[in-house]
Amino acid sequence: MATTFTMKRGDTFHYAVMWEGAALSELRSQIRDTYGGLVANVQIEPAAAPHTFRLSFDDTANWPTGVLQTDIQRTSAGGLIESTETMTITVEKDVTR
Repeated sequence: MATTFTMKRGDTFHYAVMWEGAALSELRSQIRDTYGGLVANVQIEPAAAPHTFRLSFDDTANWPTGVLQTDIQRTSAGGLIESTETMTITVEKDVTR
């Protein structure tokens, strides 16, 4: 899994992740600024490959430029909570609008 992304504000944010044994209902993901402020709740959908999930957010036009952070949290049916490593998203100003 990539730990850094660079994207332009206004572009669709999306990537895929594989998590063996995870169910869609167990996963959630948020994007936050460096102060902990919520920027977005990420949509998670199943992908075509087994145990693979597509994470996305369509409208990033109002995201702040600079550094944001995200991870994916899994809460299993038994109550075990585990998270991926923190990923950094650098949002740049879009030139072509």
